Amino acid sequence: MPGLLSLEEALACILERSKPLSSGIVPLENAVGRVVAEPARARADLPPFPSSA
Repeated sequence: MPGLLSLEEALACILERSKPLSSGIVPLENAVGRVVAEPARARADLPPFPSSA
């Protein structure tokens, strides 16, 4: 049975087997389970005035 990996060995193993994913624009209803590739920004402030609860 192989021994435990060091942190450096484990990270190297992960990086060897991983690849970057491409990004794309998808409709909101198809976005379940996905993550944003860049910051999401609102087109307008809502509400359009300072408020606090």
